[in-house]
Amino acid sequence: MVLDSKQSTLEPAALKGAVLAALHAGLSETDPRLVKLLGASLSELGDEPRLRKVRKAIRTHNKDEEPPPPQDTAAWPHRDQTGAWRVVLLGGDRRHKLRQKLLDTFGFDDVRWVTGRKVRKNAQTCQRIRDGKVDLCLMVTRFLAHKASIPVSEACKDKAVPIIHLNGGNGVELVWESLAAQLSA
Repeated sequence: MVLDSKQSTLEPAALKGAVLAALHAGLSETDPRLVKLLGASLSELGDEPRLRKVRKAIRTHNKDEEPPPPQDTAAWPHRDQTGAWRVVLLGGDRRHKLRQKLLDTFGFDDVRWVTGRKVRKNAQTCQRIRDGKVDLCLMVTRFLAHKASIPVSEACKDKAVPIIHLNGGNGVELVWESLAAQLSA
């Protein structure tokens, strides 16, 4: 592959040209060799439309290669307070990894995920909050319609259940900071 020997000496424009030439020659945009080779050169590919799939494959590869954030789960100082909490995670796609991170980090008793797309499930969530069966609500606002978030927000407000808004991503750091501020006050 042309890129193997020349990548370190190529200027960004030449690197982009070499990648385009390799793709034109028949190399797949998601070829693992290409993705691994260009892993540190994502910003140098620019915004060329033909390289969209390559950039996406590199971001996915880099995300998978990232080590987990260095956070000692035993270091959460309020584990005795949050250990019995029942949490609702509202919005977004299946969040099994986030759910498990929350359980491990904060020692929550239960974390239930609700998409926010089904009216009946939203009504059940509101009723659980009103019945005092929810201690914390996490809202993934980027993937949540107002018709789902407003009733849940109102139910939380009525029962003084704290809400933490997550804009996307995994959110553990944001939950950590928000809860630490609330519980330390």
